[in-house]
Amino acid sequence: MLITVNPADVEPVTLEEAKHHLRVDHDADDALIQSLITAARETVERFTGRALAAASYRWASEGYAPYVLPLWPASVSSVSYLSGSERVDAADYTFDADRALLSVRHGAAGVNAEFDTEPAHVPEALKAAIKLHVEAQYDAGPEDKPRLVEAANALAWPYRLNLGV
Repeated sequence: MLITVNPADVEPVTLEEAKHHLRVDHDADDALIQSLITAARETVERFTGRALAAASYRWASEGYAPYVLPLWPASVSSVSYLSGSERVDAADYTFDADRALLSVRHGAAGVNAEFDTEPAHVPEALKAAIKLHVEAQYDAGPEDKPRLVEAANALAWPYRLNLGV
């Protein structure tokens, strides 16, 4: 389970860019469009596994190491695990930032990790995917919505992580 601790302050697609894409020239729907940008970015992040905005998260996993964090790039700030019925801070863990792999010694299960994302560059194809998701939610009719979502997913597909390549 992924929980946002500190949400992104800056989105990879600006309100002005989204309004231009939507051909909206009034300010009445700015708050709605801004919330759709955030929702669309989160959708593209979950689809690709790539962080597109700086934020802080808490993530809980079951099973055993190695664990793959759900977003990359990331930096881990703390790790804890269940020992019996108690949660213990893990001082003895390793994090491979290049592959987002977290390992905890002592065969820990039920790992919790707190981490931050700080992406450097967001490809234009992923920005376009965000805009298409916004369009699908803002003003697409029932017949156009699936087509727009499919187009957004097609743009984002090559950027998905852990596809075995």
